[in-house]
Amino acid sequence: MTWPWNRPEEQAPEAKPSDAEPTVQAVRAVLAGIEDPELGLDIVSLGIVRDLTVDHGLVRLSLAPTSPSCPVGPWMADQAREALLESFPTLDEVLVELTWDPPWTPDDMSAEARQALGFH
Repeated sequence: MTWPWNRPEEQAPEAKPSDAEPTVQAVRAVLAGIEDPELGLDIVSLGIVRDLTVDHGLVRLSLAPTSPSCPVGPWMADQAREALLESFPTLDEVLVELTWDPPWTPDDMSAEARQALGFH
């Protein structure tokens, strides 16, 4: 027997990740989709993403480009902001800051990123 609540047309729709308040983990997952065009790896595994907080519709994060003269730093900040606002329509604001204190070092990368770029 099919109960009314078991019929597909009457089941509650599943919540999409973008319909809920984002978590730090979900924000990191979105940011992992942004690739540094010079290095060819995502900004999370490169260790560029720092100081990430999520609080009541506001995401704050710092990005540490690989050098102060990195030409794609502002581009990465724009990409992060746009990707998060698109992925999480419930967000009111995304604040992205570029920082060089402390400076980025290869030690900031994940083990996989270090291996991919030839750091041991």
